[in-house]
Formats: sequence, structure tokens, C-alpha cells
Amino acid sequence: MNSSIPPIGFWRLLLWPSLLFVFAMILSLARFDQFIAEAFYNQQLGLWPFKHSWWAETIIHRGGRKIIIFTASGSLLVMLLSWSDNFWRPLSRSAFYLLLCIGLGTGLVATGKYILDRPCPWSLQQYGGTRQEISWRETLSCVGLTRAKSGHCFPAGHSAGAFSLSAGYFIFLKHNRKRAQQALFLSLALGCLFSFGQIARGAHFLSHCLCSAWLCWVVNWVLYFGPFKGKL
Repeated sequence: MNSSIPPIGFWRLLLWPSLLFVFAMILSLARFDQFIAEAFYNQQLGLWPFKHSWWAETIIHRGGRKIIIFTASGSLLVMLLSWSDNFWRPLSRSAFYLLLCIGLGTGLVATGKYILDRPCPWSLQQYGGTRQEISWRETLSCVGLTRAKSGHCFPAGHSAGAFSLSAGYFIFLKHNRKRAQQALFLSLALGCLFSFGQIARGAHFLSHCLCSAWLCWVVNWVLYFGPFKGKL
């Protein structure tokens, strides 16, 4: 850990986001997830009105995915250019860090989705689906064993791409605190937008998205203070 960063600040960067994970679990256990989801589900028609809407599916979901792919591709391009052009070399380390944060953050979320059988809202019987609601005890007792087609929606994959961009906070942390805060605000705003779109479509509960935000932040934190030793 870089000696210029006080230990209390080091742990604070992990403590507060970790409280977000605890909050997400409380939402899930207290059924506040369902309370929010039902604001977007039409009980009379038995469907999710915004599931295939142009703004939620086309712009936020498909368009948002392209933003993350473009950002990751841009980081890779900077790394490749730095090998032959000195202009890009000072940016190569930060580009590599950003690429790792996006890849590992979304990768771990995808792994969680694969091994945890947590249905999407639209897969549940009370929201027009075929799956029964299951408890967290049941989920954890069969980790990696259940392969139901309609499920495996925890954590939220789409919003993870946006939340992984909180890596920008660490990139600017030592050089420009204001830019670091702006980068963090931008990634959180984008993550909230992605989350809102998926919640409105019935693809995820709020707790799914909050857990993705927490996981991506932990990945960024570990990479920054671990392999990169606070030097970007």
C-alpha cells in the first residue's frame, strides 16, 4: 500500500461500499425488492409493460452494452498503441487497469449468475413466469447444482459493466481528486441508469444491482491496492 494514503482512508474505501452489500441483502430479505418491482409490473394484464420498450431494451440495455464494449476496446487499443508510440505509453498502465477492472468485475458477476439460482422477477410465478420463489438458504444449499433455464439472474450483469467503470476513481485518485470524484459520479450515474432500465423490464431486482455495484468496487479496490500498488 502506498504510504501517502493513510490506513483509515485505505479501509474506508472498502468499508462504506461493503455496507451497500449488507443493505442489498436486507432489501432482499425484507421483500423490499418485490415492492419496487411491483411498481413496474401490470397485475391486471399480467405483464411487464417496459420489457421490450424502446428506451429500456433498445437504448439502455443494448445501447448500454455497446458503451461498455467500446470502453474496453478503447483501453485495449491504447495498450496496443503504447508498444509502438511513445505518446500513448504513459496511459498504458491505466488502460490495462481499466481493462482488468471491466473484465474481472463483469466476469465475477457472470460466475455468480452461473452458480447461484436466483430467478429474475419476470421468471417468477407472481410476475407471469413459471418459477417459484426460493429462499437464500435453498439457493446456497445448491450452489452450482441447479441449471434451470429461467433463472440465474444474481448479481445483475448489465449494470456490472457500468459499475466497473468506477475504476476511473482510482485512476485519478492520486493525481486529481476532483476528476476522481467526477469519474465515480459518472460510473454510478450510468450504473443507476442501467439498473433502472433492467428493473423496469423485470430483468432484475434492486438488490441484484446493488450487489453488482459492491462486487465491482471490491475488484477495483483490490487491483488498485494489490497488483498495481496504488500507482496508475
